[in-house]
Amino acid sequence: MKLGDCTSKSCDHCARVEDVEEETIHDHGPLVKGDYWIKVQDVTGNTAQAQVNVYSTKLFASPKTLCVHHGETLKIAIGGGTKSYELSANLGKLADRKFTF
Repeated sequence: MKLGDCTSKSCDHCARVEDVEEETIHDHGPLVKGDYWIKVQDVTGNTAQAQVNVYSTKLFASPKTLCVHHGETLKIAIGGGTKSYELSANLGKLADRKFTF
């Protein structure tokens, strides 16, 4: 007999579902968009799964401030959000995640 299968409230060998203490586990989502699985196994070997859908994460561009000289090229790191990205600059040239002034 598995946990929760018993219908008697006075059963000594099986805990009813409402008698099981819940635990809350906090987890941080991964930085990459996608579908993930969390598997839980109790001490008696029963298992359950939960699907986690990460739709997007915080968009970032780094460095936030660029100090460049004329003709210099700097690399910009971009991550998070939901791809694909559109880059624009009001001065200079952006190409292949690099900024040239």
